[in-house]
This record gives sequence, C-alpha cells and structure tokens, in this order.
Amino acid sequence: MINILISIVFSVLSYCLFNTTICVTGINRAMIHMPIQLIENSVVIEEYEDSNREIYINKEKLETDVTSYIDASIQKFTNDYDLSFVYLNLINHSYCVIDKCRAVKISLSASFMFDYSFHRTMYYEIGGVE
Repeated sequence: MINILISIVFSVLSYCLFNTTICVTGINRAMIHMPIQLIENSVVIEEYEDSNREIYINKEKLETDVTSYIDASIQKFTNDYDLSFVYLNLINHSYCVIDKCRAVKISLSASFMFDYSFHRTMYYEIGGVE
C-alpha cells in the first residue's frame, strides 16, 4: 500500500517537474531566439546636410514589436509575465533619459506553476555603424 502511495507521489512530482521544464525551456527559447530584425527595424538613421548622421532606437516601435512577438511566442507557456525595457547610454551604460538612445536592455519575468518565476535579460546596442 505504501508503495502505491510513493508511486503516485513520484508520478505527480515527475509530471510537475516535466511541465515546469517545458515552460522554462519554451520561454528561454523565445527570448534567446528573438529575431534580430525586431531590433533592426526600430533603428532610425537621421542624415543631415553636413554629412553627419544620428542613429538611435525608436522606443515605441521596439516596444510594440517585441511585445507582440513575446505575446505570440509564450502564450502557450504562461499568461503571467512582465516585460520591461530599460534604455541605456552607449558610452557608460547609465540610464538614458533622452529619446535618442543607442542601447536597450529587455527583461522578461514570467511566473507559472506553483508561483515559480523565471527571469531572462537580453542586452542590445547599436554599434559599428559610424
């Protein structure tokens, strides 16, 4: 009788761990394999008459594109997630308070099954285009 109880407990725990692993792997894969075109499409290049140009990230486009991608990618794993965007200065990596930033840190926090939370942060910067 105790063997049956132990078998049932072990089976339930195995199923829960398997399900958690599938969720973590899916969410991690969605963040790591996010298409780079989402970032590239939000880069703005403004050219001026004196052959100078200004390159920066369009915040609204980036946030819209990445949010819609994450919504579509992880909806089968969890509906409870928080996506945050932190814009940074390229030189000293401090917070960028102007509209024309050249680096972004995208953080995803997701929670699922037994209030387990998963966090992944990706950093992108515009470089090598001068």
